[in-house]
Amino acid sequence: MYFTFAGNPIHNVDPLGNVVGVGGSKAHKNAFLARINSGKTQFKYVKGNLELKDPKQKVEGEFASQLYEAIKNPQKIVLRLIPASKDAQTDQFYFGTVDMGDMLKGTNNIFKQNVLHIVTERISVPDYEKKLAEDRLTEADYNVGHDAGLLAEVKFLKELFPKLDTHFWEEDEYKQDEVARTHSYVFIFTDIMLIIKSKYLKADDGNWDRDNYGEVLGYSYEKVKRGDFEELDRKKRQEFELKRKVLNVQY
Repeated sequence: MYFTFAGNPIHNVDPLGNVVGVGGSKAHKNAFLARINSGKTQFKYVKGNLELKDPKQKVEGEFASQLYEAIKNPQKIVLRLIPASKDAQTDQFYFGTVDMGDMLKGTNNIFKQNVLHIVTERISVPDYEKKLAEDRLTEADYNVGHDAGLLAEVKFLKELFPKLDTHFWEEDEYKQDEVARTHSYVFIFTDIMLIIKSKYLKADDGNWDRDNYGEVLGYSYEKVKRGDFEELDRKKRQEFELKRKVLNVQY
Protein backbone atom coordinates (compact mmCIF):
# COMPACT_ATOMS: atom_id res chain seq x y z
CA MET A 1 0.00 0.00 0.00
CA TYR A 2 1.29 3.47 -0.86
CA PHE A 3 0.46 6.84 0.66
CA THR A 4 -0.82 9.73 -1.44
CA PHE A 5 -0.13 13.39 -0.70
CA ALA A 6 -1.37 16.88 -1.59
CA GLY A 7 -4.15 15.62 -3.83
CA ASN A 8 -1.74 13.85 -6.17
CA PRO A 9 -2.53 10.13 -6.14
CA ILE A 10 -0.08 7.54 -7.37
CA HIS A 11 -1.62 6.86 -10.76
CA ASN A 12 -0.81 3.64 -12.59
CA VAL A 13 2.11 2.59 -10.42
CA ASP A 14 2.66 -1.15 -10.45
CA PRO A 15 3.63 -2.17 -6.87
CA LEU A 16 5.49 -5.22 -8.16
CA GLY A 17 8.82 -5.56 -9.90
CA ASN A 18 12.32 -4.22 -9.41
CA VAL A 19 11.65 -0.65 -10.51
CA VAL A 20 11.54 3.01 -9.57
CA GLY A 21 7.94 4.22 -9.70
CA VAL A 22 6.96 7.85 -10.27
CA GLY A 23 3.58 9.12 -9.09
CA GLY A 24 1.83 12.48 -9.18
CA SER A 25 0.02 14.73 -11.63
CA LYS A 26 0.47 14.25 -15.37
CA ALA A 27 2.15 17.65 -15.66
CA HIS A 28 4.68 16.86 -12.95
CA LYS A 29 5.42 13.42 -14.34
CA ASN A 30 5.96 14.85 -17.82
CA ALA A 31 8.25 17.56 -16.44
CA PHE A 32 10.22 14.98 -14.44
CA LEU A 33 10.69 12.78 -17.51
CA ALA A 34 11.73 15.72 -19.69
CA ARG A 35 14.44 16.70 -17.22
CA ILE A 36 15.94 13.24 -16.81
CA ASN A 37 15.85 12.74 -20.60
CA SER A 38 18.05 15.78 -21.28
CA GLY A 39 21.00 13.43 -21.97
CA LYS A 40 21.74 10.70 -24.51
CA THR A 41 20.12 7.87 -22.55
CA GLN A 42 16.34 8.06 -22.68
CA PHE A 43 13.79 6.71 -20.20
CA LYS A 44 10.02 6.18 -20.38
CA TYR A 45 7.11 5.26 -18.11
CA VAL A 46 5.56 1.83 -18.21
CA LYS A 47 2.57 1.69 -15.83
CA GLY A 48 4.11 4.58 -13.91
CA ASN A 49 7.51 2.91 -13.57
CA LEU A 50 10.76 4.12 -15.10
CA GLU A 51 12.32 1.95 -17.79
CA LEU A 52 14.79 2.46 -20.60
CA LYS A 53 13.01 3.86 -23.65
CA ASP A 54 14.88 1.33 -25.79
CA PRO A 55 16.06 -1.77 -23.88
CA LYS A 56 18.85 -2.20 -26.44
CA GLN A 57 20.25 1.31 -26.12
CA LYS A 58 23.63 1.92 -24.53
CA VAL A 59 23.42 3.48 -21.08
CA GLU A 60 25.76 6.48 -21.19
CA GLY A 61 26.86 8.86 -18.48
CA GLU A 62 27.00 8.77 -14.70
CA PHE A 63 23.42 9.91 -14.17
CA ALA A 64 21.86 7.37 -16.52
CA SER A 65 24.11 4.58 -15.20
CA GLN A 66 23.17 5.22 -11.58
CA LEU A 67 19.47 5.61 -12.36
CA TYR A 68 19.47 2.41 -14.42
CA GLU A 69 21.15 0.53 -11.55
CA ALA A 70 18.43 1.86 -9.24
CA ILE A 71 15.75 0.61 -11.62
CA LYS A 72 17.33 -2.85 -11.50
CA ASN A 73 17.69 -2.77 -7.71
CA PRO A 74 15.68 -5.52 -5.90
CA GLN A 75 13.96 -2.87 -3.80
CA LYS A 76 10.90 -0.99 -5.04
CA ILE A 77 10.53 2.74 -4.36
CA VAL A 78 8.03 5.36 -5.52
CA LEU A 79 8.82 9.03 -6.05
CA ARG A 80 5.67 10.94 -5.10
CA LEU A 81 5.80 14.20 -7.04
CA ILE A 82 3.97 17.07 -5.34
CA PRO A 83 3.46 20.80 -6.02
CA ALA A 84 5.46 23.44 -4.18
CA SER A 85 5.29 22.90 -0.43
CA LYS A 86 6.64 25.04 2.39
CA ASP A 87 7.02 21.93 4.55
CA ALA A 88 10.13 20.61 2.83
CA GLN A 89 13.02 21.64 0.62
CA THR A 90 13.47 19.55 -2.54
CA ASP A 91 12.10 16.36 -0.94
CA GLN A 92 10.78 14.86 2.29
CA PHE A 93 12.41 11.55 3.25
CA TYR A 94 9.82 10.76 5.94
CA PHE A 95 6.86 11.36 3.60
CA GLY A 96 8.31 9.87 0.41
CA THR A 97 7.60 13.08 -1.53
CA VAL A 98 9.54 15.10 -4.09
CA ASP A 99 8.76 18.83 -4.29
CA MET A 100 8.55 19.65 -8.00
CA GLY A 101 7.95 23.31 -7.21
CA ASP A 102 11.50 23.35 -5.84
CA MET A 103 13.14 20.82 -8.16
CA LEU A 104 12.23 22.66 -11.37
CA LYS A 105 14.07 25.79 -10.23
CA GLY A 106 17.45 24.22 -10.91
CA THR A 107 19.31 23.49 -14.13
CA ASN A 108 19.02 20.07 -15.75
CA ASN A 109 22.27 18.99 -14.10
CA ILE A 110 21.18 20.12 -10.66
CA PHE A 111 17.82 18.40 -11.20
CA LYS A 112 19.66 15.17 -12.05
CA GLN A 113 21.97 15.53 -9.05
CA ASN A 114 18.94 15.89 -6.77
CA VAL A 115 17.22 12.89 -8.38
CA LEU A 116 20.28 10.70 -7.81
CA HIS A 117 20.44 11.74 -4.16
CA ILE A 118 16.75 11.09 -3.55
CA VAL A 119 16.61 7.73 -5.35
CA THR A 120 19.84 6.45 -3.77
CA GLU A 121 18.84 7.71 -0.33
CA ARG A 122 15.62 5.71 -0.37
CA ILE A 123 16.91 2.57 -2.05
CA SER A 124 19.74 2.38 0.51
CA VAL A 125 17.24 1.96 3.36
CA PRO A 126 16.04 -1.67 3.57
CA ASP A 127 12.24 -1.92 3.28
CA TYR A 128 11.94 1.84 2.77
CA GLU A 129 8.41 1.71 1.33
CA LYS A 130 7.15 -0.67 3.99
CA LYS A 131 8.63 1.46 6.78
CA LEU A 132 7.14 4.55 5.17
CA ALA A 133 3.66 3.01 5.04
CA GLU A 134 3.95 1.87 8.66
CA ASP A 135 5.47 5.18 9.86
CA ARG A 136 8.62 3.38 11.07
CA LEU A 137 11.38 5.38 9.36
CA THR A 138 14.02 6.46 11.86
CA GLU A 139 16.79 9.03 12.07
CA ALA A 140 19.26 6.17 11.68
CA ASP A 141 17.53 5.20 8.41
CA TYR A 142 17.80 8.78 7.22
CA ASN A 143 21.51 9.00 8.08
CA VAL A 144 22.32 5.79 6.19
CA GLY A 145 20.34 6.91 3.16
CA HIS A 146 21.62 10.48 3.24
CA ASP A 147 25.27 9.39 3.27
CA ALA A 148 24.64 7.05 0.34
CA GLY A 149 22.85 9.86 -1.51
CA LEU A 150 25.83 12.19 -1.04
CA LEU A 151 28.15 9.55 -2.44
CA ALA A 152 25.94 9.25 -5.51
CA GLU A 153 26.23 13.02 -5.96
CA VAL A 154 30.03 12.85 -5.65
CA LYS A 155 30.29 10.43 -8.57
CA PHE A 156 27.93 12.54 -10.69
CA LEU A 157 29.86 15.73 -9.97
CA LYS A 158 33.17 14.05 -10.77
CA GLU A 159 31.95 13.46 -14.31
CA LEU A 160 30.45 16.96 -14.55
CA PHE A 161 33.61 18.69 -13.25
CA PRO A 162 36.44 16.28 -14.16
CA LYS A 163 39.24 18.73 -13.31
CA LEU A 164 37.90 19.49 -9.84
CA ASP A 165 38.08 17.56 -6.57
CA THR A 166 34.45 16.67 -5.81
CA HIS A 167 34.89 14.70 -2.58
CA PHE A 168 32.23 15.66 -0.08
CA TRP A 169 33.26 17.96 2.74
CA GLU A 170 30.32 19.40 4.58
CA GLU A 171 26.76 20.72 4.44
CA ASP A 172 25.80 23.70 6.52
CA GLU A 173 24.16 27.11 6.80
CA TYR A 174 25.79 29.51 4.34
CA LYS A 175 24.37 33.01 4.13
CA GLN A 176 21.50 34.93 5.68
CA ASP A 177 20.07 38.08 4.10
CA GLU A 178 17.98 39.78 6.75
CA VAL A 179 16.83 42.52 4.37
CA ALA A 180 15.66 40.24 1.56
CA ARG A 181 14.63 37.62 4.14
CA THR A 182 16.46 34.84 2.31
CA HIS A 183 18.55 31.96 3.55
CA SER A 184 21.18 29.85 1.78
CA TYR A 185 22.22 26.30 2.59
CA VAL A 186 25.34 24.82 1.05
CA PHE A 187 26.67 21.37 0.17
CA ILE A 188 30.44 21.60 -0.21
CA PHE A 189 32.15 19.11 -2.50
CA THR A 190 35.72 20.34 -1.93
CA ASP A 191 36.17 22.50 -5.07
CA ILE A 192 32.50 22.97 -6.00
CA MET A 193 29.46 23.75 -3.91
CA LEU A 194 25.74 23.43 -4.47
CA ILE A 195 23.87 26.37 -2.96
CA ILE A 196 20.16 26.22 -2.17
CA LYS A 197 18.58 29.63 -1.67
CA SER A 198 15.20 29.88 0.02
CA LYS A 199 13.02 32.44 1.73
CA TYR A 200 12.12 32.83 5.38
CA LEU A 201 8.75 31.69 6.63
CA LYS A 202 6.69 33.48 9.22
CA ALA A 203 6.65 32.08 12.74
CA ASP A 204 3.46 31.49 14.75
CA ASP A 205 3.82 34.97 16.28
CA GLY A 206 3.71 36.55 12.82
CA ASN A 207 7.36 37.55 12.74
CA TRP A 208 9.80 36.39 10.10
CA ASP A 209 11.79 33.42 11.36
CA ARG A 210 15.37 33.21 10.03
CA ASP A 211 15.61 29.59 11.22
CA ASN A 212 12.42 28.52 9.44
CA TYR A 213 12.59 28.38 5.67
CA GLY A 214 10.64 26.58 2.99
CA GLU A 215 10.16 27.40 -0.69
CA VAL A 216 13.36 27.17 -2.73
CA LEU A 217 14.09 30.29 -4.76
CA GLY A 218 16.89 28.69 -6.75
CA TYR A 219 19.88 26.34 -6.89
CA SER A 220 23.35 27.20 -8.16
CA TYR A 221 26.86 25.82 -8.49
CA GLU A 222 29.80 27.93 -7.38
CA LYS A 223 33.49 27.14 -7.18
CA VAL A 224 34.90 27.16 -3.68
CA LYS A 225 37.39 29.97 -3.14
CA ARG A 226 40.19 29.23 -0.74
CA GLY A 227 39.60 31.30 2.35
CA ASP A 228 35.81 31.20 1.99
CA PHE A 229 35.65 28.21 4.28
CA GLU A 230 38.69 28.45 6.51
CA GLU A 231 37.04 26.33 9.17
CA LEU A 232 36.19 23.33 7.02
CA ASP A 233 36.03 20.36 9.33
CA ARG A 234 38.82 18.05 8.13
CA LYS A 235 37.88 15.49 10.78
CA LYS A 236 34.40 15.24 9.27
CA ARG A 237 35.91 14.64 5.84
CA GLN A 238 38.05 11.83 7.30
CA GLU A 239 34.94 10.31 8.87
CA PHE A 240 33.11 10.53 5.56
CA GLU A 241 36.03 8.94 3.71
CA LEU A 242 35.83 6.04 6.15
CA LYS A 243 32.12 5.65 5.41
CA ARG A 244 32.96 5.62 1.70
CA LYS A 245 35.38 2.74 2.20
CA VAL A 246 32.85 0.83 4.28
CA LEU A 247 30.23 1.28 1.56
CA ASN A 248 32.83 0.16 -1.01
CA VAL A 249 32.12 3.13 -3.27
CA GLN A 250 34.72 3.88 -5.92
CA TYR A 251 35.37 7.39 -7.26
